[in-house]
Amino acid sequence: MIGRYDSGLEAGDPTQPGIAGNPDYAFGIPYVHLNNDSLVGQNWRVNPRQVWNLSIGQKFATGAHSSLEAGADLLNVFNEVALYNFLSTFGGTHVLPPRTLAAHLKFKF
Repeated sequence: MIGRYDSGLEAGDPTQPGIAGNPDYAFGIPYVHLNNDSLVGQNWRVNPRQVWNLSIGQKFATGAHSSLEAGADLLNVFNEVALYNFLSTFGGTHVLPPRTLAAHLKFKF
């Protein structure tokens, strides 16, 4: 189990005209807050979040020079709803993907 805490990146201003009525951005407004840091001043930040991922796997020897590896990854175990960033100048708005299960097989020969 691997956990990660993100304190929240700086975000664009969600009070700009046209943001609240735009369905491409309106969903993200609840995940942004105004940060009043006395050292930095006021700025908009994405809400902090904690994400947990789980990975399991096993390697099996199938011969002298070959092996089979099987594994599974469960990403965002608790299905946390969050943003990576909001109205970023270079990247736009990115959301944290929902709970995802991925499996893989690898055969070495």
